[in-house]
Amino acid sequence: MGVMLYKEGDKHTVRGVKCEFVVVKNRSLKGYLALGWKTRVEDLYQDEPQAPPVATPKPDLQKFSATPPSTTAPPRRTKAESEAIRQEARAAGIEGWDRRQIGKLKLELGYT
Repeated sequence: MGVMLYKEGDKHTVRGVKCEFVVVKNRSLKGYLALGWKTRVEDLYQDEPQAPPVATPKPDLQKFSATPPSTTAPPRRTKAESEAIRQEARAAGIEGWDRRQIGKLKLELGYT
């Protein structure tokens, strides 16, 4: 039967820990342990000092509204309003007054 042993390295990631591992027979176990191999991956970086956890700032929840922003569309222009803009564009001599978008005609006429 084999035993899995671990040492520091970067070839593999086992349970979130970068390490190297080998599977050895029971009769070779003592030799590998003498060379610094560990039987548990958690024991690898245990001797190194652990950095204190970094404090993450908590979000200011008061600036978030419980109601979603308004998703209502602006009021649509009536057919009469569109016709009036087209007639004004025609009188101004704008090419394509009969097929161009109302918004583009308004820009050319100087509306904001």
